[in-house]
Amino acid sequence: MGIASIAVLPDIIEQFPFRDDMLVLVFPQREKTARRRALALAEVVDRAFVGLPRDSALQRHIVGHATRLGATMNIRARVTSLEAVCRMVEAGAGIGIVPEVSAKRYRRSMNIDVVRLSDAWAKRRLAICVRRLDSLPAGARRLVAHLRQAAMR
Repeated sequence: MGIASIAVLPDIIEQFPFRDDMLVLVFPQREKTARRRALALAEVVDRAFVGLPRDSALQRHIVGHATRLGATMNIRARVTSLEAVCRMVEAGAGIGIVPEVSAKRYRRSMNIDVVRLSDAWAKRRLAICVRRLDSLPAGARRLVAHLRQAAMR
C-alpha cells in the first residue's frame, strides 16, 4: 500500500483518488526572484538546485521535465528528505522543488520563500495504491478506507 502520482501507476495497481499535490519552488528568504507569484521551470532551470536522490520518483519527475525543456539540471546537493532540501535551500546551497504542503510546513520554522510552479505538470494527482485491496490484511483495508474517507473531506 502506498500513495503515488497516478501518472506513474501501472494499470495492474488498484488506485483510489487521494488528493492533488502542487509542486512549488523553494528559495532562500528574501531572494529577489522569490517575490514572483509563480514561475515556470524554464525560468529557473539554469540555477543550482538542491535535489533528492536520483532514484526518487519526485526527482525523476522533475528531471524529466527539465530534459523536455532541453536542459540539464545543475544539482549542487542531493539529500534524502524534503526537510533536508528546505534546510539546504535556507543555507543558500541552491533552490528546490518540493510539494506545497511540505514547503508551507517548513516555512514556519525556516527562512525560506515559496513560489508556485506555473507548469501544468507541477499539479499532480495522488492516489492511494495497492496491488489488490481484497488481499490486504484487515488492518490495512481499514487504513485504506480511512484514507479514502479523509480524501472526500
